[in-house]
Amino acid sequence: MKITYEHNLGVEAAYKKVGLIIDRLSDEYGSLIKDYSYNWSDDHRHMEFTISANRVVKVKGSLAIDDNKLIMEGSVPFVIRKIFPESKLEQMAREQLDRLFAGESLDIELNSLGLKR
Repeated sequence: MKITYEHNLGVEAAYKKVGLIIDRLSDEYGSLIKDYSYNWSDDHRHMEFTISANRVVKVKGSLAIDDNKLIMEGSVPFVIRKIFPESKLEQMAREQLDRLFAGESLDIELNSLGLKR
């Protein structure tokens, strides 16, 4: 799945915002995440990540940042694709990015994903 999200922050500000998003996800959903890792390029324009909730729910992907957009690409586990069509996943991701870039809290439908906080 690939999502392009437009912003007007520039590379460094978007990089810092993504860092805040990662911290917020870790704080709010750390009990659900079994393991996660990410690695930024030296110029803060590219990140590779892996997030595992369990043996079934594992997402691998990348995030690229330029002056006016983020491009996220990643694998979506079959169990998630069975529940949500790709268009719904993209809509949910865009809504969360809008909220996070506006400084609001996360509002992910965890119960519908079969996960509980």
